[in-house]
Amino acid sequence: MSQEKQDKITQLLSRALHRMRTTPPRIIASPATQPRRATVAIVIRIVPSSSTPTPPADAPIPTLGQFFELDWVKDPAARPEILFLQRDGASSRTV
Repeated sequence: MSQEKQDKITQLLSRALHRMRTTPPRIIASPATQPRRATVAIVIRIVPSSSTPTPPADAPIPTLGQFFELDWVKDPAARPEILFLQRDGASSRTV
């Protein structure tokens, strides 16, 4: 992947996460006989370059905005990764 495209992905990821934090969740009605459960999960991480020093263990946990301003996150060699998980429905299970 080109460096320019990778930088753009990190910027878009930052904007998407900020929007998710500030947008109230939609409440979707669920039948009383069927409890609501999450059906998807997203795991997001930024992999630092191999030359990035490890932050001190006692470093404070940054806010979302502070995180995307960290030098190692903005480093051109940092690599964003997104893993999307979807729960299997009962009808798709095989015995």
